[in-house]
Amino acid sequence: MMNSTTEGASSNKRGRTSNVHATATTRAASGGSAAAAPSDLASLLGPRLMPLMDLLATQPDELNGTIISLSREMLDLRVTIKQRMKSHARFDKPSTDAAGKIQMDKDGNPLPFVPNSLRSKCPIKSSSQTNNDTEMKALLDAAAAIHTEYISKMIDSAKAVGQLEITLRVKQLRHKFLDLIATISLAWIVIAEVKLGGLPTALNLSRDELSTKLAFDTFVDAGPNVAAAVGVENGAKLAAEFASYKSFTPFTLEEKMSEADSEFLKPIITKMNTWLPRLSVNLWDTDDEKEATREVNAALREVLKTKALQATNDAVEDAMDAEDEGLSKPLNDQIREECKKAFEKQMVSLKRQMRKNYSGDDKKSNQSSKPTKNGRESKESSKAAASKKRANSDTSTKDKKGTSTQQKKKKKKVDNADEPNKPTPKSKKTNRKQKQSGSREGSNEGGKKKGAARR
Repeated sequence: MMNSTTEGASSNKRGRTSNVHATATTRAASGGSAAAAPSDLASLLGPRLMPLMDLLATQPDELNGTIISLSREMLDLRVTIKQRMKSHARFDKPSTDAAGKIQMDKDGNPLPFVPNSLRSKCPIKSSSQTNNDTEMKALLDAAAAIHTEYISKMIDSAKAVGQLEITLRVKQLRHKFLDLIATISLAWIVIAEVKLGGLPTALNLSRDELSTKLAFDTFVDAGPNVAAAVGVENGAKLAAEFASYKSFTPFTLEEKMSEADSEFLKPIITKMNTWLPRLSVNLWDTDDEKEATREVNAALREVLKTKALQATNDAVEDAMDAEDEGLSKPLNDQIREECKKAFEKQMVSLKRQMRKNYSGDDKKSNQSSKPTKNGRESKESSKAAASKKRANSDTSTKDKKGTSTQQKKKKKKVDNADEPNKPTPKSKKTNRKQKQSGSREGSNEGGKKKGAARR
């Protein structure tokens, strides 16, 4: 029999288990994943994607991550497209100088815009000695005309290349948008399948076919503003490009569909039609408005800064004019006194630094001066110098002795060379045995012999 403590623990355990099962059931009913908390979702969205907050608050985390990633990529791509379109618009305007003034040719006609990569003079030149020759002038004028024609053709080519760069990026934007709607369509079919415990048996289309048909019908119903935002004329052409991009035939799906398939997709298509503009033109227009606001603020900041600077300059000029009228002498005296003090202070510091750097150096030494703490050499450096001096003195003494011996030998050889017939004096040889015996026996004068000699 269980005691009360065991029974209480078992009841708490059963309660926790039931709560876990209830949470799992709730997540499965909502699509297999819990939606992110509002604070977490806001941090993921950021300020540019904040208009999608209410749409994504009810969606699973896995789907939100894909929507946020693709939406941010499309926003960044649109910024690049707008920058290129702004640069490309210069081809349709006349050339201007740094001040914004339109540049004219010799006939008074506006010069066309020329990219920096094509701004070059004719490379054909003559020497200074032949510049005034009539025939040379004709050749140089013909070369300059050919170069001008070449620049004109290259401008047309650069303009065409720039336009193609924009067109390809718009196509890339359109494909990202098609991928986004196709991904959402597939996710919503999966969510409906999970909530229903499986697709209805009366349906003829599979999961992938249902998601493809859902996205296709959504693009067909797209408004002209959505289609124009991704570079096509209307929803029908957008749907046709989706079919070509995903490599499927819409007619095949139409033949396979049943009434049950149409009824199953109808509420989902209605919901998708409300999402489509919010994921595209509404979001992009809001981002454009924010960018325009930033540009306006930057322009106003520059203008107001210029005006404030001008006002400050005017005030300074007024003050200087007032000083010139009679108050300039005291001010000049004060400025002169302050400059004098600063100069004297700098000179004192400079002299102190020079004394510190140059005190204690050997004048004959080639080494650079090293500053010390008090302007004098330390005891350690003095001891080291004295030790080095003694070592040099010992070395010089040894060298002198060796040199004296060598000089004597050399002088002796020279003397012998002066008298070649003079006999070489005999060297004294010492009898080693006598020397040794003498050292052992001592003197033999008088007395008796010692040792073996006595025997």
